[in-house]
This record gives sequence, structure tokens and C-alpha cells, in this order.
Amino acid sequence: ALSSAAAPLSNPDLTFPAGTYDIILLCDTAERREGYTGQILEELERNHIRFERRKLHIGDYVWIAQQHAQPLPGQLRRPPPRELVLDYIVERKRMDDLAGSIIGAKDRYREQKFRIAQSGLAHPIYLVEDFNKSNHVIGEDALFQAMATTQVQDGYFVKHTTGARESAAYLTLVSRRLVQMYTHSSVHSCTQDELARRQLQAGTAHHTRLMQFSDFNELAVKNKAMSVNELFARQLMQLTGISATRAASILQLYPTPRLLIDAYNSASSDAEKRGLLAHVTAGSAQRRFNSLPLYYMYAVKDRTS
Repeated sequence: ALSSAAAPLSNPDLTFPAGTYDIILLCDTAERREGYTGQILEELERNHIRFERRKLHIGDYVWIAQQHAQPLPGQLRRPPPRELVLDYIVERKRMDDLAGSIIGAKDRYREQKFRIAQSGLAHPIYLVEDFNKSNHVIGEDALFQAMATTQVQDGYFVKHTTGARESAAYLTLVSRRLVQMYTHSSVHSCTQDELARRQLQAGTAHHTRLMQFSDFNELAVKNKAMSVNELFARQLMQLTGISATRAASILQLYPTPRLLIDAYNSASSDAEKRGLLAHVTAGSAQRRFNSLPLYYMYAVKDRTS
């Protein structure tokens, strides 16, 4: 489960000066070498994209800044390189997987989006591939509606491709763009909480303030026991118009139902209660959203009147 508070970094003041690190694409080990998914890795190799396969606890692809490891005096082996995770994360789905998520695994589908929203990475990408169109269990209109919702409500960038080869081409372009973007930039480490605060204050991410990859991956571990924070998130996402990213934004301010209810109870008027969450924004575009469903759920005591 994602923690509501980031674990402290072993070195919170870590800095990689420009030119002392490489940008590397990490591919989840679930992306196998053989079969359909293996085609993407083969194409990345052909395109000379530097990538590594790692166990990712969230997402299918992320990019890291990996510091050049320098040998230490008196040691035969170089120390393991230190790594910061860039602000981009890719969730890859085939159309048949997306259809199955919508029909049979809605909770898992929403939870997946919520965990990405809470990861602290500001630029989530949904990579949706055409696959076996004749066997979709729901119509294409419903699939494209789900993709539109993911983009508009959840704040993802949705990239629709015709298959593995085109997906690899897209990952290649993003990788090359990120290498170009960071060529002359120094990057600095920060905690997940610091990253979230910066996004709320500035309305955007700061691309040179990054989490350590080990912290990012550890915080994304999915445990069996759900926290109050996660149960609250699931409850929020059952309300009309409350997407994963919107739920994550609310949890930044009110991590538990008790805190939200207390805030409503502390308001001096009904108008103040209605406007309690009016300023909250979500998604990469930092749009405001209709918070009245929360008012009716948590502030109105007698719903029969």
C-alpha cells in the first residue's frame, strides 16, 4: 500500500550535476522477453534506447537519472549507482485488458489509477494498444469513453497506438526527449511529501526535484492490509465525478474521513461548507472539480430532508 507519509531519504540533499548521470528507461519485469510484449523490448534495442528491466511496484515504465558511479579509493568494486526517478510514469494496457478492467475489475482499475496518482510523479501516461479487436467484450465507443475519462478526469496523457511496434516508437521518442531535456540540468533529491507540496503550491511539477528511485519503488509496494487512507480513497472514488487523481488531491488535505468531517463541522455556515473543497485542483492541468458530492456525503447530516 502507498504510505500517506514518505519515508525519510537516506541522503535528502543528493545532487547530480549536469553531465554526471544518464537517463535510463526502466521496464517492469512483467514485460517479458518473449511473445507480444517482448516485441517492445526488441524494438527499443533496435532504436538504441538504454533500458533496464526491474521489478516495478507501480506502472510498467519509468525513467531514472542514474549517477555515474565513481570508484572509491581502496575498493576493488565501484559502489552501486545512486538513482532518482523522473516525473514520468507509463501504464500500458492492451484494448482487451482495458475492456476487462472496465467490465470485471472496476475496483482494481480505480485502485491502479489512485496508486499512480499518489506516487508523486506528475506526468502519468496511459499507453493503450489495439489488440484483437474482434474479441472485445464491450464496444469501441465505451472503450474510447474510458480513455477520454482517463485523460480529462484523471489528468493522464493518453496515447493510443496500433500495437507493440508503435508503442516502442512512442517510448523511444519520450526517452530521447527526456535525454535532451536533462542534458544541461542538475537534479536534486527530495521526499514524496515535498514533491506533493510543490505540486499543490505551484500547480505544476519541478522537473529537477526528484525522488530517489528506491524510495519511490518502496512506497509503491502493495500490502495486503489496507490503511485508513486507502479505504477512504476507495470510498471517495465511489462518488460521482471523483476520479483517482481527484481523490489523491483530497487526501493530501484530509487523509482520513474524520479530518474531512471535522473540517465541515468547523465551517461557520452552509455556504462555507459547500465551498470547503472548491479550491482543490487535480490532474496535470490542475483543474477544479465539482466537490458537492463530498458535501452531501460528509457534511449533510440529514439526507432525508
